[in-house]
Amino acid sequence: YTAEVNFIGTRFIFTADPENIRAVLVDKFRDFGKGEEFHRNTSPFLGDAIWTTDGHAWSESRSLLKGQLSKQRVSDLRIFELHSSKLVNKLNLEAKAVDIKDLIYRYAMDVTTHFIFGESIDSLSHAGNDAISEAFSTAQRLQCLIWRAGPFKWILRYHPSYRSSIRILDAFIEPYVSKVLSLPPSEVSARTTATDYTFLHALASMRRSRKFIRDQLLTMLIGSRDTTASSLAWFFHEISTRPDVVANLRAEIQSVIGDSSPSDYNTLKNKLPYLNWCLHETLRLYPSAPVNMRTALKDTTLPVGGGPDGLRPVAILKGQSIIFSSLVMHLREDLYRRSQVGVDDQKTFPSINTFEPQRWAYWKPNSTYYIPFSAGPRVCIGQEFAMVAMSYTIVKILQKFRSIEREGG
Repeated sequence: YTAEVNFIGTRFIFTADPENIRAVLVDKFRDFGKGEEFHRNTSPFLGDAIWTTDGHAWSESRSLLKGQLSKQRVSDLRIFELHSSKLVNKLNLEAKAVDIKDLIYRYAMDVTTHFIFGESIDSLSHAGNDAISEAFSTAQRLQCLIWRAGPFKWILRYHPSYRSSIRILDAFIEPYVSKVLSLPPSEVSARTTATDYTFLHALASMRRSRKFIRDQLLTMLIGSRDTTASSLAWFFHEISTRPDVVANLRAEIQSVIGDSSPSDYNTLKNKLPYLNWCLHETLRLYPSAPVNMRTALKDTTLPVGGGPDGLRPVAILKGQSIIFSSLVMHLREDLYRRSQVGVDDQKTFPSINTFEPQRWAYWKPNSTYYIPFSAGPRVCIGQEFAMVAMSYTIVKILQKFRSIEREGG
């Protein structure tokens, strides 16, 4: 599960081997990073934030963002209650099949903007705000193409749609930046302990730099919206053909929560095991970052993949890239079976390619084999936010609707 490819004179290593992935993300973390070329190719869009930097700049961004996504901050469920109720009402008003993916992305955008800015753009109610979401999607799509375009990436960097999308996003963020920077530092500091505290105030209290605040806001918006929305969309896609799963979920929710709204973080995280199995199964099949890349910051090695038998180390030179896939690794039958220590009954081995939440009742995967939020020092800091947002949303929807069906069966 490790291969070497030379593309127009550039060497790439592709791997889905857990030993190599662990080396890149954990054991040899300091040997690998985003690299200068990655930063150069992404800076027009994402600037100098956690996804694009290494070293001190990365460490500073991560420390700030991690504090804003702490358990204490995420445990305040009022934002999720407000917007999930709007989502349920929107679904309830529709007398026909709906594009739930579209509604979920709008919902995630509303939750994320409320969490970050202290107010939502309310895209569930106002379709006029679609331009912002479309700009996000267009810029992200073209950014992905830039990463893959090799020597032709400069063409896409100057693509009119890429540039115009970035301008739209900058215009959206700018008023918030100007507003918070207009406050005296003393007032910003005071607000960090008040009820009107937001992520925006935390940024301004850390550094009064327009570019710094812009880059962190954009990164936070993309990460929080996309992780939550894409995972929820895949979740509903899967259960739409599984009435048994829907019935089990509704029974658990009714038993633990009843018809009221979820009241606390602990209930969502620890008292709804079947719901959490469903989320883990969704993330196993559809990790938010199915393919990722790191660049060697120095001459180093990967532990396996070399030699005639593929068991010897692979030499990696500074500047060469490692492309690794958590999705491929999650779907490796040999790793799935290898992690079934103490399980003998073959009936407990449903296909690794199917959506079977029940497998999590007995399957305890090695932490290296299951990495939906990555691993190591760069593990996704938004995973608690995503899990709470998804759990809360699912509970609210399944309290209201007895079945989830895909149009056409």
